[in-house]
Amino acid sequence: MHHGIYLGDGKVVHYAGLARGQFRGRIEEVSLAQFAYGWSVWTRSSDLPAFVPQEVIRRARSRVGENRYRILRNNCEHFCEWCLRGESRSYQVERFLSSRLALGMMLGVISLAAGNRSRSENTGRENRLLGFRQSGVAI
Repeated sequence: MHHGIYLGDGKVVHYAGLARGQFRGRIEEVSLAQFAYGWSVWTRSSDLPAFVPQEVIRRARSRVGENRYRILRNNCEHFCEWCLRGESRSYQVERFLSSRLALGMMLGVISLAAGNRSRSENTGRENRLLGFRQSGVAI
């Protein structure tokens, strides 16, 4: 789910990374229509912000132009939580990282890395053996 800070007057500040299928993007101020990008928009108001609305807007605008998007460490939800509550966090990322799916993905990546390392070590040994056979010189 994509997050942004509604400023009023049909304007939103958001981190554009992944918003339109791009992997990177800046924090930008856009129209509500640009932010929605054809999707339905709804507001989340279950948690009270730590700041008055004018301060939330000031905080959001203070980072416009920033280009440090990282899906797991600095995404649109991290940005909005920082604007609203002063704490950069993403509940979506936290839920994902605590899930079995994330565990399975991490184990898969570790397994692939270990397999590639093992293959490269074996390939190196095979190349040395081939070199030994072809040249007759011990390596």
